[in-house]
Amino acid sequence: MFKLVVGLCSFMLITACGNASNEGVKNQVQEQPSEMEDSNKVAEKATKCDYFLFSETPAIRAEIKGNDVMLEFDEKELGQIRLGGSEGNCLSEKVAKVENLKGTPQSVFIGDIGNDFNPILCVLLENGDLQIMSLFDCVRYCDFEASDVLLHGISNFKEGPGGCYEDDGETRCDYVTIYAISGDKETEITLGFAPGGCLQYAEPMDNGSVGICQLNLTSDWKMSYVLGWEESEIDMMLRGNYWAIHEDFEKMVFRYGYELKKQIEYDYDTDDGEEIVTAISQKGVFELRYSESQGYLVTPIEGVDFAGKGLNVPVEFKTVW
Repeated sequence: MFKLVVGLCSFMLITACGNASNEGVKNQVQEQPSEMEDSNKVAEKATKCDYFLFSETPAIRAEIKGNDVMLEFDEKELGQIRLGGSEGNCLSEKVAKVENLKGTPQSVFIGDIGNDFNPILCVLLENGDLQIMSLFDCVRYCDFEASDVLLHGISNFKEGPGGCYEDDGETRCDYVTIYAISGDKETEITLGFAPGGCLQYAEPMDNGSVGICQLNLTSDWKMSYVLGWEESEIDMMLRGNYWAIHEDFEKMVFRYGYELKKQIEYDYDTDDGEEIVTAISQKGVFELRYSESQGYLVTPIEGVDFAGKGLNVPVEFKTVW
């Protein structure tokens, strides 16, 4: 935890947004107000937004080009942040298009959610719908799809303190966050619980190979379920989104609903392992528990039986990169 008037200002200085035609966006970083009451203002609607880490060079840029949102990454700047899976991440990608947008983008905003660097891209569509993307997770998992629509009727954003409380006459806050604005209402944009890597269950087969299933949850409410073989190819991946039914961060017990919308199979008879994509709709519910002694326990309640042990049977999953 940090004191509001001391701890948050450093977070407020790492984003600069403006219109795509603006020049000198970098200089806007040094012009940001240093007092909390000023830095809690509503953001200017922007078609371009830069995110800075350790220098005046943007680590990430989001920009609306036509009907698309394009991302530009600076490998040197991002290389100073541990994104995991050095062989599997997409850090070397210089430019990527944000996929799965449900309409025409009107403005973009990048802000941190949490108490450390955690850039979240907010895309406001012309119809007022909001989609988000975790910019670290998209590089970590090579997944450039935006979330499903999270909120409707949004007009703008602002970054400000979250989890605030009074302590001996002083206001203290646990983290910085982003608020979506609709009229005079401000709604905090919340993130899903992400374990910090893939959750994997492995089981030896009679032929000596090891079958694996992986459950991957990202903080921008996206989910994938993977079946394959250890140190070998992936047979099938199901991708979709999840949402919170119940979250208890003190006891570390979470219950989520989900819908898997895309099935991806791989044809390894082709040179590049061609993807065969099929639209599906598989809904379900699962429970996730964490303890230091057992790690992560995943219990499928409805829908997919992730580890093949039966519904309502908890199975221990390990965290892997």
